[in-house]
Amino acid sequence: MRHFFPDADIPVVQLALNPYLPPATQIEIGRALAPLRAEGVLVLASGSFTHNLQEVFGGGRRAQHGVATEPYVDAFRNWMTDALDEALATGDTRRIADYRAQAPHARRAHPTDEHLLPFYVALGAALGPREASGAEAPADVTRVADEVTYGVLAMDTFVFNGLGAGTQPPVRAAA
Repeated sequence: MRHFFPDADIPVVQLALNPYLPPATQIEIGRALAPLRAEGVLVLASGSFTHNLQEVFGGGRRAQHGVATEPYVDAFRNWMTDALDEALATGDTRRIADYRAQAPHARRAHPTDEHLLPFYVALGAALGPREASGAEAPADVTRVADEVTYGVLAMDTFVFNGLGAGTQPPVRAAA
């Protein structure tokens, strides 16, 4: 936070999420938080687009920087980005919430959900309450980072600006 707000002049409240709740419920939690935007509240979520530490540290060896990205990582990231575009365009989050069953290599990309679940809270907050979807000025999403570390840890970073489905252009690549 100090990089975003170096004067530390804003209050910060950390919220824990329940890792046992499915992505669809995490989206609804984000939707419930969305009205706080009108009060100037920023919803910031952290996690990882892929997170399989066994592949980073397995076998007693540490992965090296600069190695090629594993093909499954790109396949998973591409599917997630397509599903994100669909959710933002239509407000229908069923596909992206069902990533475990639908995304290629989902179990390998995320042996457990907890490092991806914050993404769903942020998505819900961007979409806003169901009754308000599409009610505000056009919104967009920008991928501000699309790095893969150690060939398997996708550290994609998204900024969701605004509320409402049906107004967002497709996810743009990082600059």
